[in-house]
Amino acid sequence: MCALLMSACGGGGSSSLSIKAGGKDVPMSVKSSGSDKSVFTYTPGVGQPPVTATSFSAMLGNYEMETTNFATMKKKMTSADQARVSFSIYGEAGTGLNDEIKPGTYKVDKEGRFMSVSTVTVTTFADGKDKETYFDLRAADAKGEIKVTSVTTDAVSGSIDVSQGDNSVKGNFTAKIAKK
Repeated sequence: MCALLMSACGGGGSSSLSIKAGGKDVPMSVKSSGSDKSVFTYTPGVGQPPVTATSFSAMLGNYEMETTNFATMKKKMTSADQARVSFSIYGEAGTGLNDEIKPGTYKVDKEGRFMSVSTVTVTTFADGKDKETYFDLRAADAKGEIKVTSVTTDAVSGSIDVSQGDNSVKGNFTAKIAKK
C-alpha cells in the first residue's frame, strides 16, 4: 500500500491527505499545487445535442512543480522521494470554459457525467521512471466523492474521499489557481 500524506497551505489553513496506492508507503508533504480548467462534452445519444460542463483538474506535489500549466506539472520526476496526486471533476450541465467550478459535492459516477469525479491518479518515482496508479472510477468497487467547499480567485479547497480496490485518497486539499 502507498500511504501518502499531503499538506498544503490555503485560505483556511493547512490540508492533508492520506493516500493508498501502488503497494508502497510514501510520506508526503505538499510543496506546490496547481490547477487547470477545460470543457467536458457529453453527447446523450444519436440526434440529441451535446451538453457541456466545466472540467476542473488539480495537481499536488511534494516537490516544487513548474505550475505554468498542467503539462509542465506532469514533467517527469527525478528522485525516489518525489510524488504527486491529481484529480479531475466535472461541473454542472450547461457550464463551460467561462464558468468557474462551484462549491458542491462531486460523486464517483460510473457513467462519468455531471457533478462527478472524472479521474484520480497517484504518481511516484521508482527505477528511474514515473509510476502512475490510475483509479478505475467506472469499476464496480469505485466509490466516494470530492466536496468543494471554497472557490476563490486564488485557490479551490475541499475534501476528498475516493476509493477503488486497494487504492484510496482521503482528506483535505487546497489547489492554487494559476493567474491568467
